[in-house]
Amino acid sequence: MLLEKRRVATEETLAAYTGKAFAWGQYDCARLAYRQMRSLGHRPKALPAYRTAVSARTTMRKFGHESLASALDAMLPRIAPAMAWVGDLVAVEGDVFEAIGVVVGNGRIFCWVEGVDVPVFFQPNSYVGAWRL
Repeated sequence: MLLEKRRVATEETLAAYTGKAFAWGQYDCARLAYRQMRSLGHRPKALPAYRTAVSARTTMRKFGHESLASALDAMLPRIAPAMAWVGDLVAVEGDVFEAIGVVVGNGRIFCWVEGVDVPVFFQPNSYVGAWRL
């Protein structure tokens, strides 16, 4: 896939989530990752409904995953974070789950971070993992 196509798809995903306050099951990391996957031509299974951190964890366990990283490992090839291209997914430590972000370039990702209600451009110091889309 051409990098220009990845950039355009990523900008569309970012536009859909910019300014959206975090809400479990509506505007959260899993929904952001799902949207980005579809934007880049992947066809993941539909995400189940959940409205709280507890129901999100229960739903994830029902499908055999203890973490978002585990769920992404089941769907996508894991890569070294330094090898991530614009549009790929990365995970960083979060307060309840890992925070999943979309790579936007220059070492930055677009994701929700602790203490901020809306997703922001963030430059992580460390990563849990990264996945090629």
